[in-house]
Amino acid sequence: TIRTEPIQISFPRKFSGPISRGSLFWGKYFMRKIALAATVAALALTSAAQAGPDGFYVGVSVGHDFGNVEGVNTNAGGLFPGAYDYDPSGASIGALAGYNFVHDNLVFGLEGDINWSDVSDEAGFTSTFPRNYIHTTEINWTAAGRARIGIIHGNNVVYVAGGYAMADVEHEINQVGFAVFHSYSDTQSGWTLGGGVDHDFGDGLSGRIEYRYTNYGEVTDNSGVNSIDTNELTTHAVRGALIMKF
Repeated sequence: TIRTEPIQISFPRKFSGPISRGSLFWGKYFMRKIALAATVAALALTSAAQAGPDGFYVGVSVGHDFGNVEGVNTNAGGLFPGAYDYDPSGASIGALAGYNFVHDNLVFGLEGDINWSDVSDEAGFTSTFPRNYIHTTEINWTAAGRARIGIIHGNNVVYVAGGYAMADVEHEINQVGFAVFHSYSDTQSGWTLGGGVDHDFGDGLSGRIEYRYTNYGEVTDNSGVNSIDTNELTTHAVRGALIMKF
């Protein structure tokens, strides 16, 4: 009788240590947790910049202001008036922030902005004395707080906006050939009204183009040497903005 024994062939392990079922279970568990955390983080970053017009937003703007200064200058007794009327203009750049509330296809919002301005000009005028003078106006900065109402149309919000406005303005008057004899600055305030279009590019980013009329009211100053100056300042502005919503 011939007795046979099974032949056992052993192969070397690929890994130096054993891998248990428990290790495989916990490895898969933590991989699922990491994938879930990454998904939640991606959704949070996506939702931070909302796709709709509702919510808080900030932005930067650039534009051009076309102004008008109309006034009269007299001596301290109100005599020898000289009238002037001219159009200072220049660029502006600024920042804005606001919040929108959406109801159906209507948008209601509040917005504030502040802008550095390079608006200035000068003009000559003649008093009834007669003498020749030069009047200069320079706007350093402007600011406004406005309420907005708009209509959603596709990816656009067409809106009107109005509210309170102010500007830091400097005025100078000098007689031709002589030094400045009347110089003053004032924070002139008034109202503003305009409208525009916000276009949604997606991912919380939108662009804006708008027109704005502002009346900064009338100011009178008698701090000059034998001079009383009264004028009214208005501006027409065209501005574009880049806005991020949160």
